[in-house]
Amino acid sequence: MATYSPLLGLSLPTTGTLTGTWGDEINNFITSYLDTAVAGALAITADKTLTKTTNASLGATSSQYAILLCTPASADITVTVPAASKVYMVVNKSGTYTVKIVGAGPTTGITIPAGYNALVAWNGSDFVTIANNIFSGGVF
Repeated sequence: MATYSPLLGLSLPTTGTLTGTWGDEINNFITSYLDTAVAGALAITADKTLTKTTNASLGATSSQYAILLCTPASADITVTVPAASKVYMVVNKSGTYTVKIVGAGPTTGITIPAGYNALVAWNGSDFVTIANNIFSGGVF
């Protein structure tokens, strides 16, 4: 029986349990998750809560994605993610509405203005901005 890593939900197979059947476990819980955590993008259009996925299907509520492509449709939105060590590139594609990233709990979080992008990270108690495009043309 496999257990899962606390941060990304990667498979930690117990020695001897996957003899001859390790392919799906490795592909679904390690390779796919790492691919998503490093370069995966998730489109978000409304308030959403993302959770750490510990099954074989990364989907529209998986917190493992590296990039959050946010396009609020008709109002400011809040994206709640696990209150845990993680970095997200947040792209606010809206010309009008803000995107707020908060840790589950919830925490105070960080608000990304319309049309801005931000690299945010968990600092042990909340999400903070590491970098953003505060100048025209997206220059950091």
